[in-house]
Amino acid sequence: ADAPINMDWSDALEVDFALSGQDIAVGEAVIDAVSLSLVSRGAGMTLDISTDSETLGRFSSRASIAKDSTIDVRASLSDASVAKLARPIASRMQARLIGTPQLPEGLLDANLHVAGRGLTLGALFDNLSGFMTASLQDGSLSGADVTATLQTLANGREFMTKDKGPLIPAAGRTHFDQIDGEVGINAGTARISRLTIGGER
Repeated sequence: ADAPINMDWSDALEVDFALSGQDIAVGEAVIDAVSLSLVSRGAGMTLDISTDSETLGRFSSRASIAKDSTIDVRASLSDASVAKLARPIASRMQARLIGTPQLPEGLLDANLHVAGRGLTLGALFDNLSGFMTASLQDGSLSGADVTATLQTLANGREFMTKDKGPLIPAAGRTHFDQIDGEVGINAGTARISRLTIGGER
């Protein structure tokens, strides 16, 4: 947390570097195209990354750090398959689990923007502000059927009763047309500011 952020070393550094590639395998995923650009001048440094993949979707990001230790990060992701993104994680967990993990489904779009300034890592994180938005379309979440559970509540079932105990969510999958969420980041603290789910039921 007390590690200093010092950009004095970049005063005499000038870099303009670009790299691109195609059909790069990353585990089970294949990145169809990737490009990377690093530019460093006396005023600061900027790193741009973009990728295009059938599995991972389209991703782009820009991270910049100025000489006064101001950091700005912007990133976007679109048309990413959540099931394919989760499969490598699930395959590593499967050895510890009984049965086959039920993966979420849908296409993910996300955007991130955070910025802050600090002379140490701790001060930087305490000063970060920004937001993250995400939208998941035409998919389902495993573990519980939220629609059936809400229908149970609509039919008069209470969350907790002496006779029946606590309400247990109905097992199954929750199918949806779209889930939208937004997380606000202020002074290093993240809070969910909006979460909506929509579907036929």
